[in-house]
Amino acid sequence: MIRFPRAFWETKERFENATEVQWLAPNYATDTNPERLTQTCYLFNAAPPGLDDPTLVFFIYGPTSLRIASLVKNIHEPEARDEALLACFHPYYSRLPNYDESNTDCKPSGVVASAWVNDELAGYGSYTISKVGCESYDEDLEAIRHGMPEKCLWFCGEHTARWDLLGTTTGAYGSGEALAKRIVEKHSS
Repeated sequence: MIRFPRAFWETKERFENATEVQWLAPNYATDTNPERLTQTCYLFNAAPPGLDDPTLVFFIYGPTSLRIASLVKNIHEPEARDEALLACFHPYYSRLPNYDESNTDCKPSGVVASAWVNDELAGYGSYTISKVGCESYDEDLEAIRHGMPEKCLWFCGEHTARWDLLGTTTGAYGSGEALAKRIVEKHSS
């Protein structure tokens, strides 16, 4: 997530109501994306008033996330870590409309990144997803949500959230809270 003083990329002609940008097969970030995987970025300035923010949220996966996580794994100084992260994403955000290296609105005011692949407690970046073409997705999701309480095996996170919150931080928090209540109820009786 990279925050800017203002959404410099917003123009009347382009990006006015856009919520997402994709760079298809980029060939200008070979250090962090040599496979030229599509890079997706969500534009938070397009959120409803009060929730809008001059922030870009990059969705990285696979080899790109592994490369970036390994890059920052041993950088403990916050400023150096931020510089390394911004260097990874500069090839993308510098291609947005109105980008001008000398304009202060185009200089990031903050950067935050998770590196779950480095975190033992996050399963080293593991996640749950159904196979392509899966016809029992609803049933699979319900089974994951239910877990195996008889064996004290429970699952929570953004992929077990309510349907309208799947894939969100709010969903992850809500599913964890709901699961905690279920566990307390099971062990209180």
